[in-house]
Amino acid sequence: MNNKRLSKRLQSRQFYWVVFGMVALIVFVLVLVFVKDSSYKFEYKTLSFTIEKSDDLLLYHYYYYFNKGGQTYQTNVYLRNDPRKNNVPVDIKTYYPENVGVIIAINETGTVGCEDSSLAVATLTQFYGNNLMKVRGATVDKEQAKANNMTFANCTSNPSMPVILFEGANVTQIRQPEKNCYVIDVANCEILPAVEKFIVQSILYAKNN
Repeated sequence: MNNKRLSKRLQSRQFYWVVFGMVALIVFVLVLVFVKDSSYKFEYKTLSFTIEKSDDLLLYHYYYYFNKGGQTYQTNVYLRNDPRKNNVPVDIKTYYPENVGVIIAINETGTVGCEDSSLAVATLTQFYGNNLMKVRGATVDKEQAKANNMTFANCTSNPSMPVILFEGANVTQIRQPEKNCYVIDVANCEILPAVEKFIVQSILYAKNN
């Protein structure tokens, strides 16, 4: 009789240990999945980013929705620089009047010849295009504009239309000398981090206001 009770106790203990082991294994797997998932996602100032790999590139992906003309659109933003580590100084409040579009004007001094110049301008142009905004290219050089039949633009030439100016400078930063004028100062060819910082700041300002 005692042997039967002892056997039942042993079986009961074994059963509990098996159950405990299964629960522990499930918890361990869930923790691994959570850690792996969280390593690919992070928050930056209320924006939820996902880290994605494309070939040999790490891209930082954020998306949002907006309404226009009674229709909902999704906009995807892909950054090459981690927004958490992008330390380009920025002090802007972005305003985009309806159905006006934007002007992107480039001062070739200090910007052209940089490896990422074309990519940076294309990234900014695509950002506005994805938000259904028309983009006009321009130059800050009046003589060049006249000689090549181009649009001339600076901070005072188009007061009713947002103008983004690329300028060569000693320090990379983003500033706003006029309400509808945003200057991206570029030093040491840091044009792509500056553009990505400008885009993120524009999204943050729109979301918070």
